Amino acid sequence: MKWLAKLSKEGKYKWSSVKKSDGSEITFDTWANLIKQNFERCYYIPEKPEDDSKYVIKPDTVNRRGIYKDLFGGEKVYEDYQLRCNLSLFHVLKNDCLPFFSEGQIMRSQ
Repeated sequence: MKWLAKLSKEGKYKWSSVKKSDGSEITFDTWANLIKQNFERCYYIPEKPEDDSKYVIKPDTVNRRGIYKDLFGGEKVYEDYQLRCNLSLFHVLKNDCLPFFSEGQIMRSQ
């Protein structure tokens, strides 16, 4: 979203927002900020079960801890907790959402 907002501001992309299902609009900047503010809470599965309350997870479905999910709120709950190799996702998000992770930590989570 961040790069779309940048392209829009530079006049290289004619849209600056999208229409949501309720009919309202959300700008790419606002959407990018929402992702950044909520990514960790919604996609991380903590290493320690005692930290579960800080995240949006279903503890009885967790098979592996200390990883990032690549789905959130899927129709089939178990699919949110399947580990898939999405290293490219981490590379895209690393600077905005995961700046505290080293490449080694990311590789070990795969």
